[in-house]
Amino acid sequence: VFRGLKHDWQAGGLPVIALALTVAVCAVTSVGVFNDRVWRAMQGRAAETLGADLVIQSHDRIPPKVRNQAMTLRLTVSQQIEFSSMILTDSGIPRLVSVKAIDEHYPLRGTLQTSGQFFAPAETADTLPAPGELWAHA
Repeated sequence: VFRGLKHDWQAGGLPVIALALTVAVCAVTSVGVFNDRVWRAMQGRAAETLGADLVIQSHDRIPPKVRNQAMTLRLTVSQQIEFSSMILTDSGIPRLVSVKAIDEHYPLRGTLQTSGQFFAPAETADTLPAPGELWAHA
């Protein structure tokens, strides 16, 4: 066995295979490290995107038992209602929109960013929309 390895090494084939194997191991390792970093970055931003650490979503009202259990665990709870609707623009063109009603605890994580115009630089909102007030999301 060792004579065969020595012969292959002297013939020049074994160093090429060893180099190829080393490059393959390095490539797989670097992809794994990159994947882990991307995953950690996404996890860190996910809570801000959701506005919370955990979201319970239902087509029906969340049972009071669930809310009471969250309060027992001293969790801060925010309720939202989201639905689709139609609005009419100033020119009378109907548009399908998603409407989200929030309570005073929203967002539980992160901040609301607002701007006076679409696609203008955003600023941190000091207040929430007043009852009956709408903020458009671009």
